[in-house]
Amino acid sequence: MGSSFEKKNLLLVAPYSEISEHAARLNDELGLAVLIKENGKHKLEDIIHEAKERRIEAIISRGGVALKLKELQDDIPVVEIPVTGFDIIEAIYEARKISKKIAIIGFSNIIQGINRIERIMGLYNSKVYIRKDLNDCEKLIAESMKNDIRVIVGDTRVVNLAKKYMVHGILIKSREEALLSAYEEAERLINAIKQERIRTGKMEAILNNIDSGIIALDDEGKISSINPQAENILGVRSSEIVEKKFTTIFEHPYFYEIAEKSVSELGVIVSLGKIQIVVNTIPIKIKDKVVGTVITLQEVGYVQEVEQKIRNEFFLKGHIAKNTFSDIIGKSQVITQTVNQAKNYAKVNSVILINGETGVGKEIFAQSIHNASCRANGPFVAINCAALPSTLLESELFGYVRGAFTDARKEGKAGLFELAHQGTILLDEITEMPIELQARLLRVLQEKQIIRLGDDKIINIDCRIIATTNRDLEEAVENGKFREDLYYRINILNLYIPPLRERTEDIELLVKYILKKFSKLYHKPVWNLDKDALKILNEYCWPGNIRELSAIIERIIVTENKNVITRVELDFLKNKKNSSKKSGNIKLLTDQIIQETLSQCGGNKSIAAKKLGIDRSTLWRKIKE
Repeated sequence: MGSSFEKKNLLLVAPYSEISEHAARLNDELGLAVLIKENGKHKLEDIIHEAKERRIEAIISRGGVALKLKELQDDIPVVEIPVTGFDIIEAIYEARKISKKIAIIGFSNIIQGINRIERIMGLYNSKVYIRKDLNDCEKLIAESMKNDIRVIVGDTRVVNLAKKYMVHGILIKSREEALLSAYEEAERLINAIKQERIRTGKMEAILNNIDSGIIALDDEGKISSINPQAENILGVRSSEIVEKKFTTIFEHPYFYEIAEKSVSELGVIVSLGKIQIVVNTIPIKIKDKVVGTVITLQEVGYVQEVEQKIRNEFFLKGHIAKNTFSDIIGKSQVITQTVNQAKNYAKVNSVILINGETGVGKEIFAQSIHNASCRANGPFVAINCAALPSTLLESELFGYVRGAFTDARKEGKAGLFELAHQGTILLDEITEMPIELQARLLRVLQEKQIIRLGDDKIINIDCRIIATTNRDLEEAVENGKFREDLYYRINILNLYIPPLRERTEDIELLVKYILKKFSKLYHKPVWNLDKDALKILNEYCWPGNIRELSAIIERIIVTENKNVITRVELDFLKNKKNSSKKSGNIKLLTDQIIQETLSQCGGNKSIAAKKLGIDRSTLWRKIKE
């Protein structure tokens, strides 16, 4: 199962050995690399030191251990393994087998909701002790002994100390699902921290490089930060004025009112000695309460324009490649070789033709190539050539000027080739491009120039072209549906994505990844797959490839109310035609059979492929091999 966890540097400090066992099993089953340390076998200080050396991004633990980790350091976020009411009830149930007189001892983060559980279970003889700090455990156990308690329910520390007092201790355990939940929470937290750092970095870059001076005040009117431009305008240094009252540094009647203002004021002219500045004040509110103020000096509009431009150009248009090679699931030799070939192609700027059946993931490879190339910081623009009529496709690709045709925008429109400048453009299903439009595309490839519809101005462009097809381009050329000169232009680097039936050893990994994704999407426990069901999946030919596999798994998760896929849910696949025909044909093909069939068919690949029961593209690949 592919997992995003493996991309994160996680450390589990297990409060007891069973959680270590859960974690080790998850590492093996899901291919994770979570570092596991068992509390008690290592000092927490040593664990923290190692975590910092390894650049751990998040620490996962539970109860008092988690609290202690937070107390000892604040550099690495600590995520707690959740303890549910069911976990507590299960522990109490085991305790009541020993005695009706029970003590429940723990931090509030472990025994949350205990009062409600007491009422539901009728625990009239029980005593609840909430731990306040890390050193009060033994005191609370001793106190419980005065009430003739025979069994104590709690965390690892409580259970270990109970033995010292010759009292039964029942551990509140967290299940494997809780550990997975903590991993997911750690992943969300790490991503949130990274995004916050990115946002903070962007904001600092903006504040430090724009023409306007900016000063931030806290709720008491003290200066919390000031950018270099404000320092230059006011003739001060941040080290001399930060944490000081703004009004004691800059005396002006207007500034005394700033901290009390609850609405923005723009364009106020203020004289500070010989300096004339335009001041804009913007209060910062949380739930209608003013918690600070931002003061800008000079033109605040410039800041807003820069921010808006960034949002419009890079985010609102959505021209971003989301996938990388790490998102391609599989360990088979054929997919590994394909990925390595694609990585090599990413190093150069030549045109790439990606060939493969429907649903094999051609666009994922295209995005991955873009993100591994020197153009990764540029846009990734994709268009499906089969989704638009020829006239609309032309205007989308090349753009147009005002009045180029009826219903054209008054201001005109940039084409996708222009938007892809210094990036990558993906021409999906290029064989569906009308023959007359192919001539214009050929000119783009040759000249690196485009002309908008209705215009005579030449625009130079610099973008890498990746084309995809699920058809046999040679056959399309023979049939006159694709220009031969264009075919030779786009077929410089050819990348063949193998169908799922040629990489059956990857099916289990793919299914586990898909199960995890849809279980999370539909808020269900992570599903499993039994051996009989896997056998059926391996024997099916998958004409729709990974897209078809994903659709079947999603349908099962949505419609079934259990957490394991068996042969029962997949019996319908056995009734589909050609469930193993193509796969069997491909495996049985030898060089001698291919040569003899081609000879019998007079070298005609289309006829030979039909006779062999395989696609022409597969035959072509076999010939190359």
